[in-house]
Amino acid sequence: MKHLTNQEKERWFKYKIPNGTNLQRVKVDVVNFNRANTICHELGKALCALQLMLYGEVTFNEKVVCALRTIETESVRPKHDPHKVITEAQETSNPIRRDIVDLTTGEIWELETDKTRAKRHPININVIYL
Repeated sequence: MKHLTNQEKERWFKYKIPNGTNLQRVKVDVVNFNRANTICHELGKALCALQLMLYGEVTFNEKVVCALRTIETESVRPKHDPHKVITEAQETSNPIRRDIVDLTTGEIWELETDKTRAKRHPININVIYL
């Protein structure tokens, strides 16, 4: 477990995994998604959590909210069964951390903002340049 102050531990112990027992704790600094919510809601939650983890405050402005709403309306909703995924995962036999691993298909997804880093991935890795 990450090091928590006594006050943080006290707050953390007030929460559990939904529908779980009091012994099942929610992981610290991990964003969980709920498939019942909208894409806009879940991306907003992830952005909010990331801002808190990195900067200690949330700074949403109208442009960010507008972008999230646009993503929701522009998102294609294919009629496929949902996949199981893991994020920020490292293979036991490989030191490279992967952004997203699709456990259903075995596909690996990397999101890159640097063009030189985007070129370093093998051809069998799906790279999205942001």
